Amino acid sequence: MPRKGNIFVKIVLFAVFIGVLFTGYFVYRYNFSYKLQKLVYKYDYVVVSYNMGHGINFEGYYTIVSIARLLRALSPDIVFLYDVDIGVKRSFSDDQVRKIAAGLGMEYTFGKLEKIGEGWNGFAVLTKYPIVFSELKLERGIDGEIAAGILHVILRLNNKRTHIYSVYFKKDSSAFETSFRELMDLVVKRGMSKYTIIASDFYVEPSQKIIDDFKYYFKDTSVKCAGECYNYPSVGPTMILDYIFVGEGFDVLSHRVFDADICKSAGRYLPAVCRLKMKLK
Repeated sequence: MPRKGNIFVKIVLFAVFIGVLFTGYFVYRYNFSYKLQKLVYKYDYVVVSYNMGHGINFEGYYTIVSIARLLRALSPDIVFLYDVDIGVKRSFSDDQVRKIAAGLGMEYTFGKLEKIGEGWNGFAVLTKYPIVFSELKLERGIDGEIAAGILHVILRLNNKRTHIYSVYFKKDSSAFETSFRELMDLVVKRGMSKYTIIASDFYVEPSQKIIDDFKYYFKDTSVKCAGECYNYPSVGPTMILDYIFVGEGFDVLSHRVFDADICKSAGRYLPAVCRLKMKLK
């Protein structure tokens, strides 16, 4: 009987040993994969939000070349562009987003908001990474006119499904504070995860309720801004109009307003620029 008991104990110990061995293997494999991922994948990203004012500066000059140059100087990974023309006479019937994207070597998707003559005015998301999916949701005011648009884009960053939302209000966005829940419902339905980036060219000050509503769900990158973050007008700015929010899957490394001389001649706004680090775990 003692002999049989010894055999049983040995079997149990052997099974425990095998279990520990397999556990150690999978832990090592996971950690090795994580470390390899950190080495192979890019995990910090430059995100830019910029109202290009359909390429017309304060002096009335057409400045699409200067706009492309200033964006290139920022080496962005993702660009949110607002007030973009495609085929509109005032901007020489240019396909502005295509020209800028080609100069930056980026993919893009464009959201049409307003028909102007034979062309369109709207907003766009440009990215260095392949666009997996994109859609445009339009919000109408009580007068039936298009009041806002939400451009939803899905990218794969670091092999993680990342949701990008660009929110653009044609009118004073303070009028849409009461409809914020509808916008959030759309975001939740379309996919809200910790890997989410939302940007908007709001016509409101940081103290407005709609900004507080966004801050409840997301991190405001401007908290990392050193000094003033005013980005309108481009000369002597006194207002903050561009905002970038991120989910818990990103750390905000920095936020600044690009205030170089080229910005003053290129347009009426200054670009808001943030640098993000993706959390791999």
